[in-house]
Order: sequence, then structure tokens, then C-alpha cells
Amino acid sequence: MLVIDGPPGFIQRYSRFPALPLLYDKLADGCVIYMDDAAREDELEIIEMWKRLYPKLEHRYLKTERGCSVVVIRK
Repeated sequence: MLVIDGPPGFIQRYSRFPALPLLYDKLADGCVIYMDDAAREDELEIIEMWKRLYPKLEHRYLKTERGCSVVVIRK
């Protein structure tokens, strides 16, 4: 399991993007990633960028106060 709850969005655009490219090879098939604050525009775009890089990813959006993206690694 990987939980992404930072850095804050105001640090820089797409600040959470590198998490998956840096860790992908270390994550097991079936690993679940939770990204908080997923209702923000940058986070929505990050998910789309990840899906282009890793087409087998499974994504589900949970409608919470600030949104939560649940991504399952499929290799």
C-alpha cells in the first residue's frame, strides 16, 4: 500500500506525479495507492498521466470531502 498525502498542492504543479514513476518497480502487482485531495485539478491530471504511462492501472475515484483516488497496480 502506498498513501500519497503530500506534498501540498501549492509547492509546485504536479508535485505528486513523481511518486509512481519513482516507486513503480518496487510496488507489487495488486498494490493499492491512495492519493488524497484527488478532487484538485492537478491530481486529476496526474492520474491521467499515470494511466498513459502505465495502461494497466486500475483507477477508482471516491467522492469524499476532498476526493480520494484509489489506484491498483497491474503488471
